[in-house]
Amino acid sequence: NLSNNLIESIHEGAFKGLPNLERLDLSNNQLESIPDDAFKGLPILVNLHLNYNRLRNIPRAAFSGMLRLTLLDLSNNLLESISDGAFQGVPGLFVLFLNSNRLRSISQSSFSGMAQLSIG
Repeated sequence: NLSNNLIESIHEGAFKGLPNLERLDLSNNQLESIPDDAFKGLPILVNLHLNYNRLRNIPRAAFSGMLRLTLLDLSNNLLESISDGAFQGVPGLFVLFLNSNRLRSISQSSFSGMAQLSIG
C-alpha cells in the first residue's frame, strides 16, 4: 500500500521485482502521468488503485500485459482523454472506475477486445 504519500512519478519498470504482487494501491498521491511499462513485471496483479491523483491522460497500452487485472480505479483524477487502445492487453478487466474526472470524449476503440466491462 503506497497510498497517501507525495509520489509524483513512477519510473518504467518500477515494480519489476515484484512478480507476486496481487494488489497495488497508489491512491491519494501526486501522479500526473503513467509511463510506458510502468506496471511491467506484475503478471498476477488483480487490483490497481490510481484514484485521487492528477492523471490527465491514459496512454495507449498503459496496462498492457496485466493479464489478471480485474479492477482498475482511475476515479477522482484530472483525466481529459483516454487514448485508443488504452486498455489493450488487459483481457480480464471487469470493473473500471472513471467517475469524477474531466472526460470529454472516449474513443470507441478504447475498450476494444473486452468481453464484459462494468464502468462506474
